Amino acid sequence: MIELFLILDLTDFGNWPSAHVGDEALARSEQPLRIPQGSRPTVLQMSRPAAEREVLRLAARYPSANFALLEVTHVTVSVPTATHVNLNGMALRTDMVRRLMPVKPTRPVDGDDIPF
Repeated sequence: MIELFLILDLTDFGNWPSAHVGDEALARSEQPLRIPQGSRPTVLQMSRPAAEREVLRLAARYPSANFALLEVTHVTVSVPTATHVNLNGMALRTDMVRRLMPVKPTRPVDGDDIPF
């Protein structure tokens, strides 16, 4: 199973600028924010234990900072999708369409249907 993690410095996120000019109609809580250059993630962690060690290391090194550990849950993939079919349902033409797919399976691996 793929596990990917990013660490983000959230220390001053309340002062980050809006990501889009002209979004004044949106409430401040709904506006996307542009992450400043110095706060952007630069390393992709490949496991939860490594990511947790790194976020704790950063927190010890910069005690006044606030860090968030983010897990990648979805990625975009190209999927062939039929755009034209004949009366028998056979695809005559397909296009590659970008879809959002979960990184982890949505159902538990052991078959347990209890979500906790």
